[in-house]
Amino acid sequence: MEFRYPYNYPVASYWWAVSLHVLLLAVALAPLAGLFFQTRRPVRQLDAWLWIGCIFSFPVPLTLAVLTLPLHFRPFLIGLLVFAEVVSAAAFFVTLSRLWTKGGAVNVLNVLGGLLLLCLFVALLLPSVPAAREAARRMSCGNNIKQVILAVHNYHDAYHILPSAVGVNENGVETSWRVLLLPYLENQRLYETYDQTQPWNSQANQSISLLALNALACPSNPIQRDDQGRFYTAYAMLLGPDASLVKTGRRDFSDASGGTANALAVVEACGRNIVWTKPQDVDLSQLPLGVNRPGRAEHMSYGALSSFHPGGAQAALLDGSVRFISESIDPEVLRQLASAKEAPRETE
Repeated sequence: MEFRYPYNYPVASYWWAVSLHVLLLAVALAPLAGLFFQTRRPVRQLDAWLWIGCIFSFPVPLTLAVLTLPLHFRPFLIGLLVFAEVVSAAAFFVTLSRLWTKGGAVNVLNVLGGLLLLCLFVALLLPSVPAAREAARRMSCGNNIKQVILAVHNYHDAYHILPSAVGVNENGVETSWRVLLLPYLENQRLYETYDQTQPWNSQANQSISLLALNALACPSNPIQRDDQGRFYTAYAMLLGPDASLVKTGRRDFSDASGGTANALAVVEACGRNIVWTKPQDVDLSQLPLGVNRPGRAEHMSYGALSSFHPGGAQAALLDGSVRFISESIDPEVLRQLASAKEAPRETE
């Protein structure tokens, strides 16, 4: 799967998308058709008004298309708008010049030659733009998860234990580890504002769940909030019987008998749609081992790791390093990385 969570259009939506693409193609060809109609005749004022109308009318259908079509079509639509606007603006200014000199209408061959060079130039540049943007987003995501795992280390330095996924007070109220690590993510004031005597979804903590934390966000994730406006975390702890971190209880670095450099701790989980204050993480006893596996709905993934990065997801190991885990990783290798215990040696 090139895109993590495939779009499943109903039949009606499919034909709507096809019709919209035909309309957009007509919009792109409209200025070229206008050029052909102006061939070999004196220029008129009506020609200038034609190009003015094109310049101001093209953004309308393209804006509607941007609002209705999926996100991965938007770069194509923006490029189409720029193409149509450049053609119309060039033809408009040439038409004004011809009106001033009382010359002929716009020469089609000249304009088409210039457009051909423009198209070749854009075709060479456009493929590098999304790749560069995604590379920057992936680097930013890696820096964010790096800060999270460093916060785990700072917590261990302060309390001499690793943070458990859920903190439970004397009244049985659960608090997510993401809230407990706020002081180590430079959010001490927000930590003091959060009421740990109340559940995460209580009225007292509702306003905090609406806040967006850059340290817990992946820039490649197009779905940042739920239908109530609560902010999703991009990162979750990897939990399981042999995992390096546990839901509740005490554990430190010495429990990672397989080595901290070989034990996954915090992973990308964009496809799980977890509100950042919710005491919920990735439980390997309930999810299959895999990266960017298809989910039950759009923008959801039923797997241990999930992201919107092409080819894999970010993961932080217990030693503080960050790795990019490929979608094609062998499940057995991923199982060993998810385990903090040393793999049994084969006897001869």
